[in-house]
Amino acid sequence: MIPAAEAWLAGEVEQHLEAYGSIGLHELPWLLNGSPFDLPAEALAELPRRVVGAAVARGRAALRTARWPDGQVLAGPLPLAVLADDDSWRVRDDGTYTTLVDFD
Repeated sequence: MIPAAEAWLAGEVEQHLEAYGSIGLHELPWLLNGSPFDLPAEALAELPRRVVGAAVARGRAALRTARWPDGQVLAGPLPLAVLADDDSWRVRDDGTYTTLVDFD
């Protein structure tokens, strides 16, 4: 089930990048929670990290800091190391968040 969930999430990320140009990392756990997959907590944390890491590693997109709610990009590109930081997976108190941005 985990490989199917990972493939599904990668497809969702791709669709968001194509349609909107970006996707906030905080959105990925929400997508998985709303999916038909019944995943353990460890997978809910690990799958988004793998999917985002793969997208960045293959040059599909870059990690950046953006501002809620307008999505204005403020900084980046950010290193892959930010994926290990739990703070990267939520909208922070100052309204910033880590996002995956499509390369045009």
